[in-house]
Amino acid sequence: MPRITSEVHVAAPPERVMAVARAVERFPEFIPDVQRIVVEERSPDGDRVVVSWEAAIPEFKVTVRWTEEDRWDAAQRRCDFRQVRGDFAQYGGYWAFHPADGGTRFESVVDYEIEIP
Repeated sequence: MPRITSEVHVAAPPERVMAVARAVERFPEFIPDVQRIVVEERSPDGDRVVVSWEAAIPEFKVTVRWTEEDRWDAAQRRCDFRQVRGDFAQYGGYWAFHPADGGTRFESVVDYEIEIP
């Protein structure tokens, strides 16, 4: 199964970076390939969110749709996510927000499997 990993340093504290990441409904404003996001459910504490996504994969000229469950853990500075339905055969991973160099080391790991004709 393919895995995408990335790390980037953000010049802001982890709590601020996590706050931006938790505002998932705003992602289409700054991620060009994300066409639409709908928050279907959000627990009262905001730690469990079910989100429907629609995003383009320009390289293959297709649009993919999926719904994922995000589980936020503020104490661990982490979000674990997994597809609950959608176009991927498998999809899941995590985001982690590590204090580093006066800011945040954002770590993203995504495991996925998709069949594109």
